[in-house]
Amino acid sequence: MRTALALALVLAVAPAAAAKGRHKPPVVAHEIEMDPVEAAPDTTAPIEDTPVAPLDEPAAPDRVDVHAAPRARPWYRRGMIYVRAGVLHVSPRARSGEMVLSGVGGPASLAVENGPIAGSRAEMGDATSAAMIVGIARPMWGGEVALETVLAPPVTFELRGAGTVADQSLAPTVLGTVPTGIPALGPLLGRTKALPPVVTAVYRALRGARVRPYLGLGVSYLHTYDRQITNPIMTEVAQPRLLIGDAVSAVGQLGVDVHVFGRIYATADVKAMSGFATTARVENIHMKTPAFPLYESVYVGDVSVDVVVRPVIVTIGAGTSF
Repeated sequence: MRTALALALVLAVAPAAAAKGRHKPPVVAHEIEMDPVEAAPDTTAPIEDTPVAPLDEPAAPDRVDVHAAPRARPWYRRGMIYVRAGVLHVSPRARSGEMVLSGVGGPASLAVENGPIAGSRAEMGDATSAAMIVGIARPMWGGEVALETVLAPPVTFELRGAGTVADQSLAPTVLGTVPTGIPALGPLLGRTKALPPVVTAVYRALRGARVRPYLGLGVSYLHTYDRQITNPIMTEVAQPRLLIGDAVSAVGQLGVDVHVFGRIYATADVKAMSGFATTARVENIHMKTPAFPLYESVYVGDVSVDVVVRPVIVTIGAGTSF
């Protein structure tokens, strides 16, 4: 009798317990340690209602705060822009052919003729100016690669005659017998202002070292203006017109930076041009003929000369980087 009563009680309680188990939250086996008796499967509960913990579920990734990520460092960071100020000296190293007369006519043709003036040549004098070297660099190949230029006021060059044009009269006689009284021109012919912008790509080695040699390659453009003939013999009657063509040249560069203290550096820089090939021309030349009684002055014509200028630019100074 007692056995039958106990069996009836179990059958009455089991469905209620099973229904109550359907509303329990899932239990993760690895988070709760269970007694072996409690861990036994409930055979009375339907299979489809038994919660199953996923196997080998990957852990959720940590949340990443985008705003907290480090920013990329810009390549133009501190120390990439530099300025060097100092003194610039230009040695033009001009070489020319013979001066050539053209447009000769009238009375002048009795003393001179069109064509080269034998033994004549043209030269240019040195010039010195204040200057700045400005560049922007980027770390590369264990050093820095930079793009730089030279900033300087226009440089004034003296134009000189040499050889027979400086030492001898252009037209000493008429018909080889009658003197003209035209003297030799002397060395000074004129002057011009030149603006030769230079841009070079530079590699500086040994980043962080006290002494840093560098080399570069680039290009330069020669432009002249305010050109004047200043020779007193050539300007006594009328003012001739001086023309000089623009030209382009390749540039080679060598230099060294020496760290002094802090962010201060001393610099010695040498740039050599492959050569500006240009033509200088003097037009509207009139000259007095004091020894020739028939004419007070004569129109001589024009003179031109082909010139190759291979300047060497030396800059010495000091500067800093930002």
